[in-house]
Amino acid sequence: MNVRSSTLPSSGSTSTQPLTRSNLSFRGPLMDVYIGNDTEPFKLHKDLASASSSLFRRYRNEDALNLPDEEPHLFELYAQWLYSKNSKAVFKDLRAHELVKCDDGTIDQPGAETLFHLFCLGERIRDVTFKNTVVDAYIDAVKRAKNYPTHLAAWIYERLPENSGFRKLYIDIWCWDSDELWFEDLESRDDPLTAPGAFWLDVFKRKTELGRTVYGSRYKKPWDSDRTQYHETEETEGEAEDQVEKDETLEVVTKSEIDSEP
Repeated sequence: MNVRSSTLPSSGSTSTQPLTRSNLSFRGPLMDVYIGNDTEPFKLHKDLASASSSLFRRYRNEDALNLPDEEPHLFELYAQWLYSKNSKAVFKDLRAHELVKCDDGTIDQPGAETLFHLFCLGERIRDVTFKNTVVDAYIDAVKRAKNYPTHLAAWIYERLPENSGFRKLYIDIWCWDSDELWFEDLESRDDPLTAPGAFWLDVFKRKTELGRTVYGSRYKKPWDSDRTQYHETEETEGEAEDQVEKDETLEVVTKSEIDSEP
């Protein structure tokens, strides 16, 4: 993690009790969170953000943070989710199951791609509950979608760890729903040869693990029978903060650095 500050905040919560929604104070102090190049900050209640995200828990003693590499439109959805009592309803307007024909004639699925980028945001700010909500929203989209773009595999294998719930779900989608039509009349970016070899190996291993007998109509798709198998579990506070510290792709600018900038 790249932290630009003359003084690092102390780690951990000032409270002796773990933060949960049941003991939050929405009259408590606020934190200004600057995203990308936006000059107007998001104002988040420290207790609320710290109860959900290990990144904000790590910096809850700061009055302002800048996350210069994040996208404002994604963080706005995160903030809406944070204040919605963790409801996936905030993702409804994404219409993630829908296909959109672009001006160049290609077919896109912008809502599904936005869910992927939201999951990546949750990964970077270490918010497990948010990631699990995004996975649930993607499963809801999968039930209605008729297209699963192959190019997502390259993004997933480049940006998400091996134990990622989203990654496991995407592999299972290809194991259970794929057929020969998925390999015909594809756009160049969805050419199967552009997907990582590790992805196809994982799909093959998963098919072998499940066996042929489970593919009958008598069997539910795994995300229908138990979607929680794609949920990730909360890390302990110490483990989560260690991961925040080790993330070299995450840049955080604290208030002292913001104030010193011209």
